[in-house]
Amino acid sequence: MFVDALRRGAPRLWLFVLWLPFGDLAYFFMVKLGDFGARPAPLPGEPVPVDLATLRAAVESSPSYTNRVALGWGLLKEGQPAEALRYFELGRGSHPHDRDALYGYAVAQLELGERPLGMEALTELVDRQLSYDDYRAARRLAELLAEQGDLPTALELSRAVARATRRCTHWLDLGRHQARAGLLTEARDTLGRLLAEIEALPEYQRRRERDVRDEAQRLLLELGAR
Repeated sequence: MFVDALRRGAPRLWLFVLWLPFGDLAYFFMVKLGDFGARPAPLPGEPVPVDLATLRAAVESSPSYTNRVALGWGLLKEGQPAEALRYFELGRGSHPHDRDALYGYAVAQLELGERPLGMEALTELVDRQLSYDDYRAARRLAELLAEQGDLPTALELSRAVARATRRCTHWLDLGRHQARAGLLTEARDTLGRLLAEIEALPEYQRRRERDVRDEAQRLLLELGAR
């Protein structure tokens, strides 16, 4: 759970909570559960600061899987993907089925410009768990697929995420990928339904989805001009 909190950039409050009795359970139900499709509670406070010296010291004193992967994510956050990759590879060597190390490996490869290797790892991760990292891994993979021209697979993945979560931002992703693929009627339908759903929400939820609404309206105007 500590590695998960560091990877997410969760508020530092959780670092203290995780040391308390049953802190891991609290973290699971309030944060980690989002990886399985449930919406996590808002996380108050400042993002977790990266202390590479402490993370390195932990690896030197105890080169465990958890410490190595935590250092890997710390290095990624500090813009050092090449060194981070080494620790993720060590983590994958000892725990080949663990998703945190696989995700770190994928992100490091992408940041190093090794797109095929990064996408291969992301695909493996998403195949194992579509909802991993609250669907962020799947959304990133869909965007990469669209960028390289594999629009059918990007659409399939984006549609799976939208149907699984029913979240406005994920329907917006789908509409955007449909437009990229030239499916203009489908894109208009998706974005139109999205705007109608947002309009039907309570006021406080409409405010929360304001950016999604504005982007959907912009895309619809652009599609109408084609």
